[in-house]
Order: sequence, then C-alpha cells, then structure tokens
Amino acid sequence: MLYYMAMRAWVIPAIVLVAVVMGISAIAITMQEAEAQSTITNVGLASGQHQIDGNLVAFRVLESGEGPAGTDLNGDGDTSDLVIHVFDTSTPLSPTNPINVGLAASVFLRIDGNLVVFTVSESGEGPAGTDLNLDGDTSDNVLHVFDTSTPLSGTNPINVGLSTSSVVIDGNLVVFTVLEPAEGPAGTDLNGDGDTSDIVLHVFDTSTPLSGTNPINVGLAAAGFQIDGNLVAFQVSESAQGFTILNGDGDTSDIVLHVFDTSTPLSGTNPINVGLSTTLPRIDGNLVAFRVSESAQGFTILNGDGDTSDFVLHVFDSSTSITTNVGFATLSNFGFDGNLVAFRVSESQQGTTSLNGDVDTSDAVIHVFDSSTSTTTNVGLAASAPRIDGNLVVFRVTEFSEGATDLNGDGDAFDNVLHVFDTSTPLSGTNPINVGFATNFNIT
Repeated sequence: MLYYMAMRAWVIPAIVLVAVVMGISAIAITMQEAEAQSTITNVGLASGQHQIDGNLVAFRVLESGEGPAGTDLNGDGDTSDLVIHVFDTSTPLSPTNPINVGLAASVFLRIDGNLVVFTVSESGEGPAGTDLNLDGDTSDNVLHVFDTSTPLSGTNPINVGLSTSSVVIDGNLVVFTVLEPAEGPAGTDLNGDGDTSDIVLHVFDTSTPLSGTNPINVGLAAAGFQIDGNLVAFQVSESAQGFTILNGDGDTSDIVLHVFDTSTPLSGTNPINVGLSTTLPRIDGNLVAFRVSESAQGFTILNGDGDTSDFVLHVFDSSTSITTNVGFATLSNFGFDGNLVAFRVSESQQGTTSLNGDVDTSDAVIHVFDSSTSTTTNVGLAASAPRIDGNLVVFRVTEFSEGATDLNGDGDAFDNVLHVFDTSTPLSGTNPINVGFATNFNIT
C-alpha cells in the first residue's frame, strides 16, 4: 500500500531528523547534511497535480503558465489545457526528459512502476473537442495508459475508450469505474439493472491487448474499491444494483463488500459477495479488513455491548472465504500489513468500558489483531490513528487521554507523544517503547 504526501520543507539550521527503531539504533542527520547528500532539479515547467513512483514523476503542465501568451502543448490550438508530462529522475534533464505525452489530462493521475494512468478531457483535445469513447459527444473524461518503458507512439499511450470516474493501479492491473450515463448518447446499462445511472467496476490488464473482454466489465455498481495483487475489494451499492438485497437484512439501502479475484474467470461466485455492509475496505495479500455497520446489517449486535450503533472490525480471508468478526467497535483510519491489523477501539462504543486503565470511558485505545492466531492484543494506550509495517506499529499517544500523564517530560499533559509497539515480542513495560517526543504531524 502506497501513501503519498507532498510537503514543503523549510530550512531551519540545526534541526535534527531522528529515526528510532525499537531502541536498537538511532540515526540522526542534520538538515544541512541531508541537503548536501541530495540534488534538487528544476524541471522548469508550471505544474499542477503530480504523482511519483520510483524514479518517475508524472505531472500536468499548465499551458497558460508556459510563456507570456501561454504554450500549446497538446497541439489543439489553444493554451488553456493541463498536459501530461513524465520526468525520469534517473536520467539527465533534456529536451526529451521530461517527455510531453501531449494529452490534456483531467482529474485522475496515477503511477505504478512504468505505467502512468490518467483520464483525458475530451473537451481539451481539439478546438471543438474530440470524442475519445465514441459516444457522440466531447464532454467525457476517458481513461488512457502510458507505458514509459516503450516509446511514445500512436498506440502509446493507449486509449482504453471508457469514461472513468475513479481509478487505481497495482502492477499490470488498472481498476476503474465507468460512468453509464457517459457511455453512448442515451447512456449504457453496464450492470444489467435496467437503468443507465450507475458507476460500474471494470478491470484492465495492461499485460494483454485491449479487446472486447479486456478491460473486463465486473458488472456491479461500485461505491469504493482497493486493489492488492490479484484481488480487488469493493463496495456494491444495493440501490444502484437494481435495488437488490445483498446482505440479507431485508432492505436495499446498504453498501456491501465484494471481492474479485482477477486471476480466475468472472463467474457466479467470482466476485464473491461477502454479505456484510461495509465502510471502505483495506486489502493486503489474501486478507481484506473492513468495518461493518451494525445498524446497516439489520441492526445486529456485533461487539456484544447491547446496542446496534457501532462499526465493528472484520477480516475476510479470500483463500478460505472465511470472515472473522474481531468483535471491537473500531474507529476509521486503521493500519493493516500482512496478518496484522492495528486499530483504535472506542471505549464509549465498546460497552462504555475503560480500556487504558484510567477513570473515564471516552478514549480511543490501540489494539492489534493477528489473523494468523485470531488473537487481539490491547496495547492499553489512547492514541491517534496507527501505522503499521511488518511487526512494528507506530502511533501518537495523547497525554491528556492517558489520565493527564506527562509522557515527554516537559511538565504538561497536552502533547501527542510518539510510541512504537513491536508485535513480535510480548507486551511489557518497555513494549511499546515511549520515544519521548511530541509529534504534531500524521505518521506515514
């Protein structure tokens, strides 16, 4: 799973960056030393949205920002577009690096490995626009894929030919949703429910040629989705899927989890309907972690606290088709890597129970679920959203929520202090380790 964050660095003398790994070693580099070790390249183009992966930076250049009267970068006779460029940081800056892909890109831009995925604005291509999905208008945003490992040509980037509302990429697979009303003069019914108002999940395998079966139409109205390897976990809207009950609760107002294995053919059992109303799922390997709404699941108590107002953590194993109810009222922004899910339990939603040993029940307390053993560890600290990588869970502990305890030795109890929990060793007085510094930014 890739997290991307762009930040402006302010150069402040004597600032020290400290990396701590479970108290075993610490590396400190001053800002001046870090600058001496790096090179800053001015690409020299007025840039809008950008994405980076490995050595490649994909970005949109504002034509109006290039030259006193602007510069036409996609050859359509105007200077009002945002045009895709790709810069390979491993080779010198030159007239052909960054490369001008020559297409007016709209809102979606993704990159993974050698592949850059983006939507092209039909209205931005040509004086009167260009119909790129052959539906008779020029108002759509049409999916394209550029393979940076092969030369720019008439077939690279490839025009997938479908109007796209959202897209993600992992390896060779591009997962995206197609807007039914934007496909054809009167729209096209892509999920067989008799209307043309839905957004329907598709998967394009870039390693095989574009064809009538590639991209594949999964045939379900998707609300949100994630991909990892061959698996796509996504939410299906019951109301958008022909008002069909998908979680067995008698109504058609829910968003229900489905999992599609792209390595096997589409069938009546692939994608599999997990049958639970879900928030946006997270996926890693064979496992899908998600929160189930008790109220949307037929007002069912899932964490044993007597009410039906909670969101309870579940884990689905696609290799066995078994779903495990972890049984805790879980807040959003949980961490997930391998067999481990790090999450925060709301004391007030978990039967009004104190989980960190203080006198109140208003905290959000870190827990870790290990799907390989089906065990949950209460770390016993009130914290912000955790991050996890391998065996390590990193989070910020709120001093005020820990019984107003000073955790960084500065005489107050108003800070958020960094802690690291090593899940491979037992919980103890020194695990998690208190790093002892107040941190104010999200951990990535």
